[in-house]
Amino acid sequence: MRAAKVSLGWMMALASVGIAGCGSEEGPDLGTVTGIVTLDGQPLDNATIWFMPVEGNRRSIGKTDGSGQYKLFYTRDRAGAELGAHKVSITSEFDTPVNEATGEPAHSRPEMLPARYHEQTELTADVDKGSNTFNFDLTSK
Repeated sequence: MRAAKVSLGWMMALASVGIAGCGSEEGPDLGTVTGIVTLDGQPLDNATIWFMPVEGNRRSIGKTDGSGQYKLFYTRDRAGAELGAHKVSITSEFDTPVNEATGEPAHSRPEMLPARYHEQTELTADVDKGSNTFNFDLTSK
């Protein structure tokens, strides 16, 4: 009987530890990442930026605003990127949802950036613990 009570106590303790670890903070350590993306000296709006860890679980993604500023998100609820070396990919092409009347995207923009910034990216970044700022000054040529 005593062994059964001890086993039950251990199982309850382990279960409570498991439940406590299921919050939104679960996962690898992250560093916050912000910055500005410019193209030929002008802010690049509506660009998508990905940080893909060289060794890690998943990429982080962000979108630039009208002033070219971005903030990365690891998940919808967790800002940042995994610590360590990353390949960085930036695209300017986008399509918004289809206009039901015409069947065409409501807004679209063709890719303006050379492949060296996305498909054949040459961009890299090393994310450290804490706050990180990575600005990318891109050229169209």
